[in-house]
Amino acid sequence: MNTLPMVDPWHTIRPRMKEESPLALADGAKAPLPRDAGVSVSLGGFARSRTASPNKEESMLHILRDFGRVCRTRLGGYIGAMALFIALASLTTATNVSAQTLEAVKSAGKLRVGVQAANMPWGFADASGATVGYDIDVATLLAKEIGVELELVPVTGQSRIAQLVTGKVDILFAVLGMFPDRAEVLQFTKPYAGLSYWVIGPKDKTIKDFPDLSGMKISASKASAEEKVITEKAPSDATIVRYDDPQSSILALMSGQADVIVGNSTYIGNFTRMNRAEFENKIQLGAQFQGGGIRKDDKEFLDFVNAFLDKIMTNGELEKISQKWLLEPLPQFPESIEGISWKID
Repeated sequence: MNTLPMVDPWHTIRPRMKEESPLALADGAKAPLPRDAGVSVSLGGFARSRTASPNKEESMLHILRDFGRVCRTRLGGYIGAMALFIALASLTTATNVSAQTLEAVKSAGKLRVGVQAANMPWGFADASGATVGYDIDVATLLAKEIGVELELVPVTGQSRIAQLVTGKVDILFAVLGMFPDRAEVLQFTKPYAGLSYWVIGPKDKTIKDFPDLSGMKISASKASAEEKVITEKAPSDATIVRYDDPQSSILALMSGQADVIVGNSTYIGNFTRMNRAEFENKIQLGAQFQGGGIRKDDKEFLDFVNAFLDKIMTNGELEKISQKWLLEPLPQFPESIEGISWKID
């Protein structure tokens, strides 16, 4: 049984919040449980918003991209490269990581998978304390395919890329939306899941477009795709309260500390499971496909994982996982996504 140090994500603890100014700076809002960071990613890229403070994942992406550009440019020289390397080291502890992940995993007898452990139904603690969910089932099958033990490593949206590039995990199955900015610093596998994201609110509130959010308090998960979009689209007199994980963001809505929430297409099913049928999708913000994330230039491991995903799609195991956790069939996966490749020639 895979367990992580966490509690039932749907307990009724009231989230603590501090005073927030309109729209921008609810970044200080704290979850009721200790977490190490936030959630997902941008719809149209990681261009910094005028109103949102950069988060850890965004900072990591900027530094890694800049470091790569300097190293590829003669004018950057050794000084520029060293300065950016030091900046990267200050963001997270550097670790020497072999590109040959599959060989290392087999040698260690253990596959370390980074998962979000407070994001139902992708990863969360069930009543027995076991960590379960869509991504956990996929990770379990991959470890079985390799023939090794599975170790689940809890990550958040803001910490997961750092955990990967510094060798703390071998692969990410962590609600990782496939966007070109991320593809610059990690290697995506082919997609294995998909979702859309929405403004979600009470059925008795009339919300048809962004101006209808005027004066409302909007709950969001830090660094998520939906948080990026709502930051740009919300009226200037709305207040966005940003939480470290989806669990805390949802609790804010359920406890009445937020008028609406921005979240993905699994939220309504989660509310239904909790006998909270008073919420519905209001405004669609976008959609994404999710892929596994591995380190760059690891062709052997990429080919292995892609072949594994093909296998569980063909034999129906991935379809069963989708029906079990998302209560819907698998989407039609694209043959390609602009700006992203899941092959290494």
